[in-house]
Amino acid sequence: HYNGTEYSALWRGERQSIDELQGELTADQQLQKSQYLTGSLYVDREQAKNIYKSENPNFDPLTDDEWVVAADGKRAIKVDDLCVGNLKSVLDTLDSEIALASDDDIRNNLLAAKKKARDKAHFTDVSKLSYKLNSPLVTIGEKLEFAKQFIDASAYVDTDAKGRSYVDINIKGSDLSLDSKLTNRIGDYFKNGTITLGGISLPKGVTAEQALAKLREKINAANTQFSVWVKANTDIQARLEATANNPENVFFKIANDDSPLEVDGISPEWKMHGYQNAEIRRQARQFGGINGFNVGLGKTATALVSVQHAQNIGVKNKTLFIVPSAVLSNWRKEAVTGK
Repeated sequence: HYNGTEYSALWRGERQSIDELQGELTADQQLQKSQYLTGSLYVDREQAKNIYKSENPNFDPLTDDEWVVAADGKRAIKVDDLCVGNLKSVLDTLDSEIALASDDDIRNNLLAAKKKARDKAHFTDVSKLSYKLNSPLVTIGEKLEFAKQFIDASAYVDTDAKGRSYVDINIKGSDLSLDSKLTNRIGDYFKNGTITLGGISLPKGVTAEQALAKLREKINAANTQFSVWVKANTDIQARLEATANNPENVFFKIANDDSPLEVDGISPEWKMHGYQNAEIRRQARQFGGINGFNVGLGKTATALVSVQHAQNIGVKNKTLFIVPSAVLSNWRKEAVTGK
């Protein structure tokens, strides 16, 4: 894009050069473009009709299962775009729209959206969870009950320097057996989730490694028994169920379109993974945020294809890369040749 004298029109972001790359956008790409340019996931209902009429001449967000229409009948949003965050916020939004809706068809559309939201929400089956002695889901009182019954009757509740309560074990005696000393150390696991000997004196012939292994074995056994006990306690399960599945604590899984995506200007040799395709589409309508893929999962490739795709659908004129110039040259070679 630089000939030694000036940068190309495409590099300068001249619109006519960008438009030459766009070609004919798919309906979904037109929607992404509209969402990006307006900064809203809602679109004008009539605009949505025009966007998708090529795929379905009778398309109307009001009658399409994947769409929700606002109370005024003028705005629409895809169900997947609405169902983000927690369930309560979505239900509150829909209830507000239902209260404002005067048209029966729109009200029914919104009521149906509430059911769809509940169906899409990720509820937790607490009976399938595993629980450990230091689990924050179980109350101190419940842990104390278990400890007294199954670990040692000396279990009690103590408070740390910050005023936080925890269960501790205190088997008293001047000549405790190794087993009793290790049982006392379970209190540290209750408090911090750590497995340490804490400087206890060991019998002759017992190494710290051997004692630590025995303590770990005791704690693992206690954790297994505790998890079974929690699941068998109907009162605890009922409380956990109510807490975990309160609409404020129920969230939606991100709806990602990870189907194959062809991007003009990028070598066909570059085959994106599904998760990369989903991120590219997300960037096309939001174009912001941090890509947190792990090492080796294709952050650079995803960024380059995201930029090209965003430019192809017309939401970006140009993109600034703050990297060494040699990196840009290498990126361009890889993106164009696929090597």
